Amino acid sequence: MKFFTGSVCLASKLRAVLSVSGLFLLAWMATCHYVQAAPSLSVTSLGIVSGNRQWQVSITPDASLFSNQPAGLGGSIAAEVGFSVTGTTFVSGTKNAASWPFDNPGNNPFTSTVTNGISLNGNTLFASLGSTFFTSATPVTLLTLVTQGTGPTTVAWGGQTLLTGTPQEYVGGRLAQGGQNFNNITGSISSTIPCDLNGDGRVDGADVGLLFNSWGNVAPGTAADKDNSGVVDGADLAAIFNNWTGDVGPTAAVPEPCALGSLVFLAAILGAARNRSRVVT
Repeated sequence: MKFFTGSVCLASKLRAVLSVSGLFLLAWMATCHYVQAAPSLSVTSLGIVSGNRQWQVSITPDASLFSNQPAGLGGSIAAEVGFSVTGTTFVSGTKNAASWPFDNPGNNPFTSTVTNGISLNGNTLFASLGSTFFTSATPVTLLTLVTQGTGPTTVAWGGQTLLTGTPQEYVGGRLAQGGQNFNNITGSISSTIPCDLNGDGRVDGADVGLLFNSWGNVAPGTAADKDNSGVVDGADLAAIFNNWTGDVGPTAAVPEPCALGSLVFLAAILGAARNRSRVVT
């Protein structure tokens, strides 16, 4: 009888422990965040090329969505993405034809029509493309975008919506992989102008003047110290001319080498004069 009573007691304790453990388990599960498999899109700046800004659009497949095919383990991706730019306009959008050879029909949110491949119109660009067979989850270039000029620029993607009630309503950037559609692919990227010390959207004589005003040893984080060396010197002056836009935009002439040499010589004189002025007699 005592053994039976003890067994009942033990069972009650076990039930209590299991009940508490269950509550902890439920609480832990409630705080878990499950990450859904999905391909991704990214945009990076390629800097200024021939007076215009260039951007690289890349797609990264999700390896967990690969399947066994006659060509091996892998899969293909379809992309429908709308891009818009503020501060300027698109010059061109060129697909990576080696990896994305197919111009697919897609619901263009800017024209409210179905368009194939790439459609560009001023400050908007829509691309609907299909890929070759991918076997690794590494980023693959989808497009190279070119925007006009070198001024401050923001490129955004996704977020557009086609007319309500339209079949297969477009709800933003869309990627398809492994028989699944992944909607609402959105984001943006903004550019800054390297060496634009006064923030006026260009690199010109005014920025050179600001650099000379900071010439010599400077505190960490000084704007004119472009190479973060702790000294504003000829290397920082060269950085300004490497990013020169001029007073009238991207068509302005970059100073000739002889002019640059003269400015470097002037900078050396200025530095020497400042050093002398610091000598206490």
